[in-house]
Amino acid sequence: MKKIIHIFISLLIFISCEKKSKISEIEKVTYFYPNKNLFDAAANKIFIKLDTFSSFNRLLEKIDKISCEKETPIVLFENENSIFNLIPIHMCYADMQTWCPKARNEIAITKDSIIIDYNINVSIDSFPDYIRRHIQNHGKENFLSDSPNKAFFSILKDSSLSVTKTKEILIELSEKFNEINKSNGDSLPLFVFIGSEKIEIMTPPPPPKWK
Repeated sequence: MKKIIHIFISLLIFISCEKKSKISEIEKVTYFYPNKNLFDAAANKIFIKLDTFSSFNRLLEKIDKISCEKETPIVLFENENSIFNLIPIHMCYADMQTWCPKARNEIAITKDSIIIDYNINVSIDSFPDYIRRHIQNHGKENFLSDSPNKAFFSILKDSSLSVTKTKEILIELSEKFNEINKSNGDSLPLFVFIGSEKIEIMTPPPPPKWK
């Protein structure tokens, strides 16, 4: 009899834990980037789970392979409260040569610093504040973005950047962006480039010197 009661109690505990796990999963909020409309419009989506990669290089290789096959990579990551689906800025290396964003529209992120306007280094501790300032700058500060639609963030590989750190950066960026976006009627996009080196910002040649 005692054995039957023990089995019954164990079964109840198992069922209770299973229900709690399912409820926890259901309660997670799902986010889509750059935004829901652009996400839904993307063709040939290929989902890649960030946690399954052993290194940043492997992640880059996968994003590049998908992009060069004319498909759309979706970087999937999550925490205890949310599921994040990110379409990174993606293109084959050859196509990168023709992409010429302004330096002011990029904030590059490394393990311990952020790089603004291509050459201003700031401590990573200031990152949350610069997310807000960059997205909502509207051309006011001349070293930050022209507009929310042109602002983007680059997560760059360095010798010590791991997949775990990449995930931490992406979650911090996404959560801060979600706060800003909510206060703007969910009207803003979040653009993220994940790459092996800083984007080469193209500058026009100097005008000819008249003799």
